[in-house]
Amino acid sequence: MNRYYIFDWDGVFADSFEASVRAKFAMGNDTDLEEAREGTIRYASQLHNHTRNSSQEDIERSDRWTEQYAEFLMKEHIPLFTGFIQEVQKIENVRFAIVSSGPGIVLRKLLRDVPLDFTHVLAYEDHHSKEEKVEHICTDWGVDSTDVYYFTDAKTDVLELRDIMDSTKIIGCSWGYLGFDLLKEVLPEDQILKTFADIHNIGS
Repeated sequence: MNRYYIFDWDGVFADSFEASVRAKFAMGNDTDLEEAREGTIRYASQLHNHTRNSSQEDIERSDRWTEQYAEFLMKEHIPLFTGFIQEVQKIENVRFAIVSSGPGIVLRKLLRDVPLDFTHVLAYEDHHSKEEKVEHICTDWGVDSTDVYYFTDAKTDVLELRDIMDSTKIIGCSWGYLGFDLLKEVLPEDQILKTFADIHNIGS
């Protein structure tokens, strides 16, 4: 029987935190790298201004920011969590997809080095709301959104998606932007992966 796994990208497959901080600082709105770091953590910790219910003004502001951010992020070296990719490769009878709030041009460049088959790769430009992206994927898969697992390193994804998904199937990744301690503010500890290999305990 198939299982259905949707993954966030940054902080799950892409070890992009430091690159994101540097790109944010290069945009010129932060006084130093520490302020950029705090802003990056804050962004991953609260609801975004580009959800299903965001105003058109908020969406347009977010569009401009993301376009500028992508220009700087493309210049950064972003490693991958290859150990996690190797563990995911071992999983059988699962459909995989990616949804991201990050710029698609950066995601798709890195994805060339990921030997996994994703039925969907939806970035910021494909739809601003992760709710919409998850529902789109589930419609194509012919399953309800409560039937899929979602893997994330960000509190913001938990806050946005828990009303349309089975909240017990939202799984935290402790190696990402926020880490275990911040994730457990919104997820039970047994729904947070502490090691890459812990993914094999999901749904077992």
